[in-house]
Amino acid sequence: MLGFGLPELLIIGGVLALLSSVVQRGSGGAGNIPTLVLREFTLTPGRPEVLVVRGRAAGLVGWMLTNLHLSDESTFLVTREAISQRSGSLHGEELKSVPLLDIASTRCRFSAPLWMLIVAAGSALVGVLIVVSGSANGSALLGFLLISAVLVGLYHLNKRLEISVESHGGIWLGVAFKPSAIEQVSVDLSRALAAVAAINAMIVSVQSGVRSTLQETNASTPSAFDSVSAPRSAPQGTCPACGTVAESPDSMFCANCGTKLAG
Repeated sequence: MLGFGLPELLIIGGVLALLSSVVQRGSGGAGNIPTLVLREFTLTPGRPEVLVVRGRAAGLVGWMLTNLHLSDESTFLVTREAISQRSGSLHGEELKSVPLLDIASTRCRFSAPLWMLIVAAGSALVGVLIVVSGSANGSALLGFLLISAVLVGLYHLNKRLEISVESHGGIWLGVAFKPSAIEQVSVDLSRALAAVAAINAMIVSVQSGVRSTLQETNASTPSAFDSVSAPRSAPQGTCPACGTVAESPDSMFCANCGTKLAG
């Protein structure tokens, strides 16, 4: 008879948590964008600070260090002039900032460990088949259903949303965040897309304004060819080369330099 006790369930839970951690570490975005537990997500397109995202390191240890002020929060800030990212830890702090004029692209990405749902469905199916075949009793089914419930819960806690931008120089700035059972701050894909749309609108507005200003400046600035005046024709009876007045109206050549006079 197949049964599950508390030690077996603890071992299975530990293995699932380890697999979740490994998959999460390998799903980082471009430019080593950190995955944070979200603590604030404020989108206000009409204010100077258009987007403010604050988060802490994931896990119970990260929560304790942040509340003890031993580890700073990470912040992703979008204003009407620049996009900045500040990250802090026990090792130090890092601040990166790129003006909107230098932003080349934006990205919003959603990812989730689909394999957890597949394994959860398989676990529940195996439990039902074992009980139906008579190989085990109801306690085995309860154990498999508990494994499925844990996997479904881990799936929801490991959903990952990423907002990032890339500069013309190849610098990536951004933040990735996931839900937390402690912080109770969540953001869905629609709000993340709205934030990216607001960032794109500001980038287009700023870069288009600069291009228009440059075009107007170039149009109002005279070129080197405009500063060169066309040669003036000499008055009749005057030498076009030296300006000497002809001795008589019938003279065909300048008496001073020999240049042919205008007819």
